[in-house]
Amino acid sequence: TQFRRDRDREASARASLAVPPAAFVIGAVGRAEPQKRFDLLIEAFAGLAERDSSAHLVIAGDGSELDTLRKQAAALGESAQRVHLLGQRTDVDLLHHAFDVFVQSSDYEGTPNAVLEAMAFETPVVATRVGGTAEDDGYLVTLTTD
Repeated sequence: TQFRRDRDREASARASLAVPPAAFVIGAVGRAEPQKRFDLLIEAFAGLAERDSSAHLVIAGDGSELDTLRKQAAALGESAQRVHLLGQRTDVDLLHHAFDVFVQSSDYEGTPNAVLEAMAFETPVVATRVGGTAEDDGYLVTLTTD
């Protein structure tokens, strides 16, 4: 039952993140390390944010790249307030109730638990075609990093 989406929790999950109820929330969970390519995710979000003022990006995870990612997000101007770099979180179940889509932007992976959790929470997944995610073509939208 821990990994089940409960639609009744969505509004409170978004409120806990200071995300408007009608926002389109792109979420990611993982270590803030170079191979996760959260820098590319923020760059892609910047392009989307220019066209969709309801879009928010939420990234949960701590690591060596977190300060660099915060600087990158701050450089987005007005869109910066819609990038939420949460650091380490132990309430991933709550976060999934706020996400409209989950993104795994890694350059390489094994079989990422974060993707499996997203699938269990019925959160649509967009993932790079690496590691174990490349084997799940029937369930995931996969992207190449080229």
